[in-house]
Amino acid sequence: MLAVPLAVTGSFYEAGIVSTSGSFIPQLGEFVHHGLFFVFGWYLYRHQESLLDLYSKYCWGYAAAGLVFWIVYLGLTGTVQVDPGKIPHNQFWLAFIYNCASWLWSFALIGMFVKYLPNQNRFLRYISESSYWVYLVHMLGTLGFGVLLYNAPFNALTKMGINILATTLVCLATYHVLVRFSPISAAHRTAACIWIKAKIQQWRSFPLRYGLIPDFLLIFKKISPTEPMQDNPTQVPLWRQLQGAASLLMAVRDGQSMTAALEDVDAQLRPGVQALGFHVLRWLGRAEALRQQLAKRPPPPEADALLCVALGLMAPTFGTGVSSLPPEGANFPRGGPSENSMPLYTNYTLVDQAVEAAKRSEATQHQASFINGCLRRFYVSGTRW
Repeated sequence: MLAVPLAVTGSFYEAGIVSTSGSFIPQLGEFVHHGLFFVFGWYLYRHQESLLDLYSKYCWGYAAAGLVFWIVYLGLTGTVQVDPGKIPHNQFWLAFIYNCASWLWSFALIGMFVKYLPNQNRFLRYISESSYWVYLVHMLGTLGFGVLLYNAPFNALTKMGINILATTLVCLATYHVLVRFSPISAAHRTAACIWIKAKIQQWRSFPLRYGLIPDFLLIFKKISPTEPMQDNPTQVPLWRQLQGAASLLMAVRDGQSMTAALEDVDAQLRPGVQALGFHVLRWLGRAEALRQQLAKRPPPPEADALLCVALGLMAPTFGTGVSSLPPEGANFPRGGPSENSMPLYTNYTLVDQAVEAAKRSEATQHQASFINGCLRRFYVSGTRW
C-alpha cells in the first residue's frame, strides 16, 4: 500500500524514479513522494514499539524480498528500453516495483540497526548529530573534488572512492571545528526544544479527546487521544522518580524498611517513588533473575538497583483495577506475564527515562550505555525470556 502513491507520482518520471527539479519550491510530485516518507516517520514514531519489534524480527526477510523486487525492476527496465510498448503503463509498474524495493530495504535497515546495534554508540551518535551539517555542505565537496579528480590518471571507481572519502572527511572536519562546539549547535538544540514545547502548550488548549487534533500529532507528547489533558507544570519527571525508587531499593537491600527509607525521599517525589517502589518490590525476584540473564557480571550496586527498577516496571499490571498483583491462579507458560496484562509504562519510555536517570547521577553515569543495552535487549527479544 505504501508503494502505490509513490508509484502514481513516479509514473510521471523516467524509469519510475522521481527526480528533483532543482527549483526552490518543490513540484507536487516531489512533495508527495518525499512527504509520504516524512508522514510514515511520524507514524513509526507513534507506533515504534510494535513496528520496531516487527522490523527487527523479520529484517533479513525484508532484505531478501527487497532484493527480489530490485532484480525484477532491473529486468523490467531492460525490457522497457528494448520495447517500450510491450508492457502497458510501464512507468507505473517500474515505479511500483522500485518503491516496493525501497520500502522493504528501509524496513530491513531499520530492523538490522535495532537488532544488532541496540546499545548507545559514541561513533554512531557523532555521525547522527553531524548528519544535517553533512547534508547541507556535502554537494560542495562532491562537486569540488569531482572537478579536481576529473583529469586524474585513475579509473572511475577509484575516483569515486577518493571523492566519497575526501568529501566525508572534509564535512566531518568542518562540522567538528565550525559547528559542534559553537553557538550554532547550542542554538539549534535550544530553538528545537523551544519550538516543540511551544507547540505542546498550544495543543493543550484544544479538546483532544473529541478528535479536533489528528492522532498522529500526539507523537510530541505521549498521551492517548481519549485521555484528558492535565495542565501540571510542577509534574515530576519519571527519571527522577526512577532514581528515587532505585535509592529505595538499595535501602531495602541494606536491611532498612521501606517506610523508613521513604522518609529520606523528597516530599515532592515521595508519592510517585512509593508507588513505583511497591510495584518493583512485588516483581523484584523476576527483575533480578532477568538481570542475571542479561549481564554476565553484576554491575555496581547503584546501576544494578536502577536496572532492576526498570525491569520490575516492565513487569505488567493486571486488569484495570488498582492492584498490580497477578490474579489468583494466573498461569505463565513462559514464566512471564499473560497476554492480557498491561505495563505501567511503554518500553520506549522506560528505556529513555532509565538511561536519563543513569546519566544524571555521578554514581551511574558511566553505566548508562550498559543499562540502555540490557533494557533494549530485553524488550526487543522479550519473547525468549
